[in-house]
Amino acid sequence: MQNIDEFLASLLADKGITDIEPDVREELINEMREKFMNEVQKNAVSSLNEEQLEEFNKQAEDPSFTGEKVTEFLENAGVNFAEIVADTALKFRSFYLGGLGE
Repeated sequence: MQNIDEFLASLLADKGITDIEPDVREELINEMREKFMNEVQKNAVSSLNEEQLEEFNKQAEDPSFTGEKVTEFLENAGVNFAEIVADTALKFRSFYLGGLGE
């Protein structure tokens, strides 16, 4: 998570949001992290084939199918997290900065 937080902090700096209270900065990073991780998970799930998606949806009905179990399922399904995180980071950066730096 540290690398993600560093990435998000750099987005704030690139956006010019530097002169804020530490607690406000932390709250912004937490909100951005949640949105970023939701995008990563959405992109990872969308990379599943139809059969894998069906199995994922079945398991998702179980309340204990969270966090680590979701990650394990996606890894076992052959999801390339490094590629998905990198692609999501590029899109997130572009969206957040409104096209700056492209």
